[in-house]
Amino acid sequence: MSRPVDIGGMHQVALTPLGHKVARGLEQQGEFFFTSQEILDAFGLAFSTKDTQKAIDALLTFTKELVPLQCHLRDIGFVEIDRAAFIFAFTYTVESKKHDNQPLWIREAFELQIPLLALVNEVASMWFTAFGRRPIRDIHIIARGQ
Repeated sequence: MSRPVDIGGMHQVALTPLGHKVARGLEQQGEFFFTSQEILDAFGLAFSTKDTQKAIDALLTFTKELVPLQCHLRDIGFVEIDRAAFIFAFTYTVESKKHDNQPLWIREAFELQIPLLALVNEVASMWFTAFGRRPIRDIHIIARGQ
């Protein structure tokens, strides 16, 4: 893994295999979802170690919050909303282990302002932002089987 390097206020981003995989998934299928290991690898590619640690802490906290609700987190990744307008969404799913109801899809839409190959470097900050906006009320509805 290679963290971006600050060069006079600009960041030089190394092209990584995971960055290529994310970009290829979005270009070919319009979506990309991380494996458990890939999400941690993506956090490690953040612009700072502080961003990496905040993202990992948020992931652990959220996972612990879901345990008593008998829910789990899955399908963390990106989906294309409007390719022509460069609109994508960072997305994740909360699913009830107890009930056979529809999972809750949460999407944080954004306008792509960096090269698609560098998107992986933003995952940690996107996850931390999404964690701060998690829809607790909706998660409780899913947990109750509604």
